[in-house]
Amino acid sequence: MLGVMVIVLCFRVYQVLYPPPDIAGDIFLPPGNSLPLDVKTPGTPPRIPPNIEPENYTLLWMRNPFTWVEPGKRRLSTDGSIQDIDLELVNLQQVSDGSWKVQIRSAANTKKWYSEGARFESYQLLSIDPDAECVTVFAEEVQRRTEICKE
Repeated sequence: MLGVMVIVLCFRVYQVLYPPPDIAGDIFLPPGNSLPLDVKTPGTPPRIPPNIEPENYTLLWMRNPFTWVEPGKRRLSTDGSIQDIDLELVNLQQVSDGSWKVQIRSAANTKKWYSEGARFESYQLLSIDPDAECVTVFAEEVQRRTEICKE
């Protein structure tokens, strides 16, 4: 076995020291500078489109089938469908910079102030409508938007 390895090593050394001659011919030469007349050039590439503002694609997500909700946490509404959004709009207030904040009571019976775009528990506050005293909330658990108004 050692003899075969020595022979292979000697053959490789011989190939490095005495490489085979290069094959001359048109096979390995680069193409000429002129193109045939029947070949058309592709022209200029199309313009790059302007940057598009990212959108909220959370509405396209499907509900996770492996989400577990503790029994008794869901309530049936009057029409018989399951109502998963247990939020109450308590108060609206305009901040010094002109934006609005809302106070929302969640299922844990806690009242906190949130600004537009804030995430809390499994919800996201999408928009605040101070004239109608309503907010739009996206519930991640049920994958839908809901409008909550002050009572």
